[in-house]
Amino acid sequence: MAKEYKVPFELSNPELLKFDSFVNNEWVQSKNGARFEVIDPATDTAWASCPIFTAQDVPQVVETAHVAFEKFAKTSPRQRADWITKWDSLIKENKIDIAKILTHEAGKPIREAEMEVDFSAASLLWYAGEAERIEGTVATSSFPPGRRSFTIKQPIGVAVGLLPWNFPISMLLRKIGPALAAGCSMIVKPSPETPLSTLALAYLAEKAGFPPGVITVLTTDLDNTSSLSEALCKHPLVRKVTFTGSTRVGKIIAAHCAEGIKKVTLELGGNSPYIVFDDANLVQAAMSLTMLKWMNAGQACISPNRVYVQSGVYEKFAEVVKEHASKIVVGPGSAPDTTMGPLTSPRGLDKVLNQINDATKLGAKILLGGHRVPNTPGYFVEPTVIKDMTPEMLISREESFAPVLALYKFETEEEVTKLANDTSMGLASYVFTKNVDRIWRMFENLEAGMVGLNSGQPSTLETPFGGTKESGYGKEQGKHGIEEYLITKTGVLAIEGHISRSRVNIPVIQCPNTRGPRKNPVLDTGYNFFIIYSSFKFQRISKAASILKLRTLSLASRWRTLKIMFYIGLFNFLRTQKVQGVLALICLITFPFVVPLTSILSLSKYQHHPRKVFQCGVNALPGQEICPQGMCCSRYGFCGTTKEYCGLGCQNNCKKRAKSKISSSPCPGAMTRSIAYYESWASHRVCNNYMPSDIDPTPYTHINFAFALIDNDGEVMLSLSNDTILFDQLKDVRDKSQAGDVELWIAVGGYAVGSAPFAKLAATQQGRKTFIDSACAFMDKYGFKGMDLDWEYPAATETGGTTADTANMISLVKEYRDKCKNKGLSVTVPGGTFYMKGFDLKGIEPYVDWLNLMAYDLHGSWEQPTIAEPHTNLSDIQQSLQLVWNAGVSPGKVILGLADYGKTYTLSSGLCTQPGCPATGPGLPGPCSNEAGSLHNAEIEAVLKKHTDIQPQLDKKAAIKYFSWDKTQWVSYDDEETWQLKKQFAADKCLAGTLEWAVDMSVISSKDTKDDL
Repeated sequence: MAKEYKVPFELSNPELLKFDSFVNNEWVQSKNGARFEVIDPATDTAWASCPIFTAQDVPQVVETAHVAFEKFAKTSPRQRADWITKWDSLIKENKIDIAKILTHEAGKPIREAEMEVDFSAASLLWYAGEAERIEGTVATSSFPPGRRSFTIKQPIGVAVGLLPWNFPISMLLRKIGPALAAGCSMIVKPSPETPLSTLALAYLAEKAGFPPGVITVLTTDLDNTSSLSEALCKHPLVRKVTFTGSTRVGKIIAAHCAEGIKKVTLELGGNSPYIVFDDANLVQAAMSLTMLKWMNAGQACISPNRVYVQSGVYEKFAEVVKEHASKIVVGPGSAPDTTMGPLTSPRGLDKVLNQINDATKLGAKILLGGHRVPNTPGYFVEPTVIKDMTPEMLISREESFAPVLALYKFETEEEVTKLANDTSMGLASYVFTKNVDRIWRMFENLEAGMVGLNSGQPSTLETPFGGTKESGYGKEQGKHGIEEYLITKTGVLAIEGHISRSRVNIPVIQCPNTRGPRKNPVLDTGYNFFIIYSSFKFQRISKAASILKLRTLSLASRWRTLKIMFYIGLFNFLRTQKVQGVLALICLITFPFVVPLTSILSLSKYQHHPRKVFQCGVNALPGQEICPQGMCCSRYGFCGTTKEYCGLGCQNNCKKRAKSKISSSPCPGAMTRSIAYYESWASHRVCNNYMPSDIDPTPYTHINFAFALIDNDGEVMLSLSNDTILFDQLKDVRDKSQAGDVELWIAVGGYAVGSAPFAKLAATQQGRKTFIDSACAFMDKYGFKGMDLDWEYPAATETGGTTADTANMISLVKEYRDKCKNKGLSVTVPGGTFYMKGFDLKGIEPYVDWLNLMAYDLHGSWEQPTIAEPHTNLSDIQQSLQLVWNAGVSPGKVILGLADYGKTYTLSSGLCTQPGCPATGPGLPGPCSNEAGSLHNAEIEAVLKKHTDIQPQLDKKAAIKYFSWDKTQWVSYDDEETWQLKKQFAADKCLAGTLEWAVDMSVISSKDTKDDL
């Protein structure tokens, strides 16, 4: 009789729990009927079992996968992308349930498990796009002449994925995503410790529509893992193997695959160095180390194993990391307060205790921890900090894979480089210093596949992940990841023959002295496009076009062909007239007709952004082309009230600017509040990081921390676990202010949350109660005096809102006021017409202390940056305030929100540098802000310091300054002079005060970081 197990948790979708293997879209047991148990590492108890497949099962399974591959490889990239996208959606819908399964088989905290689902799904979605970016090439043969050589990419065949236990979801999707995008089938063997999360994803893959046999999951126990893996690697129909695990096993896998000359990706052990120089920002370095080292209880291949600290700050840094480590809460991953769970296996627990014992015998000093957590049944070890480490200790040579932070002292850059490279492994390294020259030297000299520079993140999903030396070879993630599952096939065509149809996605034409941008694959029902390569001389297009059979083309392609032939004739005429100077112009004229216009217009990108909504004009929904209430339609598809607002794009109902009518309000009580937002992510920028302790509280009455988020149950939660450290610093800032009178508020929501979670929780009385209770408890726990409700945006259906949101929001703020009587409340309100329409401002007003009006970037030029326009000019701000007065709101309840960052554009020509000049797009990213279209104030100061000949221009009416540099770069911004103009404006309008987004970028409080730039 089969043993029965008790599942220690409940799921919203119980179908996700599968206890059998997945073969040919069927749930099957092994032929021998044997099973192994799945253990919860927090309790050391079995709660499920799975089949034990053996080497004898492999031939039939591989043959099934090969039959599936032969059909799957012939599906279109669009079809494969659709299946992957559907799978991604199902994974996100079931995130909480998947995370619960992962927590109880791997031990990690539930929050970490949810984060793993999130970033793993992001990787999967990336490859949905890559499926349609598989491209070949075409070239003209130099020897022998008269030939055209070309390449195509094809899927390699059946792939095998051998998964580890530490990040089973991430490793599965990072491997299977590119395989499926390329057109390969994959057999997955999960680790015996964590099979159930993989099986849950296989169930969702079946629901997404993947054909039978494309995805296979074989489970087995530890005793049979070696033989089963060997049989998979050696099967002749398996053409690709990808493995993540130890270096020892990686060498065995490589030997198995060498017999059949198979393509292999190996992501192996780490032993990563983490280097902190004397000039580093110690708080930033310590926070990054804390988040990285304690993640998954140290069980990550990129986890720092050796922390080298320069002697000048060694003792201080040791105390800082000790303090951070002491705040970690160790416990079962399912407990809500747990920040670190147990190790996943008893083998890992025995290994780390032996390493700690070895270090202490050889003279190391334990600053914190060092023992197994007492009185716990699971595999718990205390967060441990050890100093005075030496190279002969076991931790120096082995990957600890545990929450042990080992500190080494060094003196010079040359010494630490040698120490860091003194290992057989080379996966990741980390360097913290403010010296830019040293950053480059360390980046180039460290023997690692990835290097985090003033960052605890050595790689992103867009960049390759992989190591050097005995850390493996091959790459995962980014565009490199899919190449591991493709073969390149070369063909050569005699030019005397005919140009045949091709399944290749051809790069764009390169005309003399011009080069167009890279294009996406061309979608055409009759023909993917002409076999014309960028190295063709222009006149060779004539030969190619003349032998195209028009009857084989779609109507669109025929029209393009006729256009090409026309321009070929024009080209030949000009050539005979020796008009050489216009050849490049002809290429530019011809270019739009031989290359699809999608990248030029960027229309598909515009339409798919959730906040790029046309509310008027030719692109609006039927019946919404004309703006309501006598407004005019701007060039960006937004409704405004004046010709100055809409500019040349004004399409209807245009009129001259009318004087604003302000509701009467006694001014003596105006301008009593000065609010600053602090962005939590400012604490870990690439450079110019800004901590709460850097804030000068003198100018402010309130500081809002942005942001807290909302979980799936509608409760307020931390954005990141290290936010509590930032909270403590904010309290210190408050206490240092005059009489401690600066109030700290928490901003909840923001763009990262969007509309849907708010719409869901506000829809019912119980949902509102849950949210309000959690908000009050959150503020009490962390010392906040009030909450800024940042709902982006009620009734915005395109971001998950509903039409009922407007009324529900009034109920939410009213019930909050009744419940949290001693807590403040503000509501953030957008400045534009489109999103403001979801707010009943008059209905909200009685229950809030004030309304934060974000009066910047009203004209929507973030979405379509083709005109250089200031984002904080008084003309736009006046229009935004008029909308508030129209709603009947008292000026005494309005806080004027202003942006403290500069907005940049790339001008079309350096001859036009005034506001309103044409632009080709956003300006170049700054070295620290690293975002196209905006610069921090410190970066603007650095530009002015470098270009001493620049004289910024003041537009006093708009209360902005602007200047241009490097011919086409343009910025509008605020400094102390324009800030005072805006404050005076707010005072004249009898407003309650002003707020800054954000203090870490502000004129008044930005710390001097010009040297960093």
